[in-house]
Amino acid sequence: MLHNFDINTTFGMIEALGGDRIVARDLGISPQKVREWTISGDIPSGWHLRLFGRACRFGKTVSPAVFGFRDDDEGAHGLVAMMMVARYQATGGAHV
Repeated sequence: MLHNFDINTTFGMIEALGGDRIVARDLGISPQKVREWTISGDIPSGWHLRLFGRACRFGKTVSPAVFGFRDDDEGAHGLVAMMMVARYQATGGAHV
């Protein structure tokens, strides 16, 4: 699966969504917890869907690897398809 994603790392995800304080506020958790994610490079699976939804709302695409998927995983292909639809909708149908 060859794609150029807007977000390729946990750090990139947090920064794209406004930084650790904004993400923490939006999720109702401490900024320290979000900083731990960026240091470890691992977002606990219970937060994946919320962060994925926020990224899609802003028209951002996220490498499935950020959520622990391998390139050959069918789930990764499904995420990419959903992101492309969300990006299309977020940009009003503009090709990006």
